[in-house]
Amino acid sequence: MSGCKKCGMCCRAIVLPFTRDELEHRVQEGITGDPVFILVNWEEISQIEAYQVNGHLTHWGELRGSSFWRCKLLIGNRCSIHKESPRVCKAYPWYDNAPHYDALYSPRCGFQSDVKALFKEARS
Repeated sequence: MSGCKKCGMCCRAIVLPFTRDELEHRVQEGITGDPVFILVNWEEISQIEAYQVNGHLTHWGELRGSSFWRCKLLIGNRCSIHKESPRVCKAYPWYDNAPHYDALYSPRCGFQSDVKALFKEARS
């Protein structure tokens, strides 16, 4: 099931539960993969900028250590490296968890439709 509407919102405003400094520290400790990808290909944005793209992200701004980002590899609404994208991108919005209502997507996102359908199916 994939409700992706290819709108690019999830790449224009991304919230992480850690700061740039914490990412850089992970890389210094030898952790590769997603932290390196994020530091190279994403740029930090303000909470206000994130809110303008997806207001559902703002409550995360209240959490200590949260940071907001946008991907520099988005061209129009398309990922320029989609076939080679890392796990942090491919796993959105569930990140190996079961679908749930409190994911950080916008109500306009197609994944919202997936969740509603899954929960409706489960109640039947």
